[in-house]
Amino acid sequence: MECRDAFRQHRTWERARRLGLSQLACLGRHTVAGLICAGGRQADDWSADYRLFARDEWDANDLFVPVVRGTLHMLPDNAPLVTALDDTSLRKTGRKIPGVGYRRDPMSPPFHVNLVPGQRFVQLSAMVPAGEAPSPAPCGSTTQSRQQTPLRRQRTGADDPYPQVAETKRPRPRLNAETVAETQERNMGIRDRTA
Repeated sequence: MECRDAFRQHRTWERARRLGLSQLACLGRHTVAGLICAGGRQADDWSADYRLFARDEWDANDLFVPVVRGTLHMLPDNAPLVTALDDTSLRKTGRKIPGVGYRRDPMSPPFHVNLVPGQRFVQLSAMVPAGEAPSPAPCGSTTQSRQQTPLRRQRTGADDPYPQVAETKRPRPRLNAETVAETQERNMGIRDRTA
């Protein structure tokens, strides 16, 4: 009931609540039509349900305010809030879908980058104590378009809040004619022994 403040009208809240509960019962793909059928309203008019996602003014971030409050309430006093960030790209083909842009295909081989049109979703999960091991609780989700992509800033020593997590890059070994010849000879020896 705390999420009610995200919607201007009570009937919009009821529709969003019904579709949210249908997410749990829906089998197969979780499309708007699938959610309507899972809620048992396939014989009713669907236009208002589609309008909820297309034109109604509500902010998805307002739905996570009660979740964040509950997460902070579960943490012990003076405990740090540990979060995990994850992003995924959903393939889309429509040119008018907000947030769609060309993204790197995660299934492409490392030596050849393939680009596919997709919509990027970013999720932030808070790690809350649940017995011995912490478990994630989603506390935010958003789509991200190319215009919203944050620029990476290079951190140096003093302003780096996590110096122990700094990414270390191993230098690539330089190949010369001698090492290539040695590798070829070693591989030929292995082939001769197996034949």
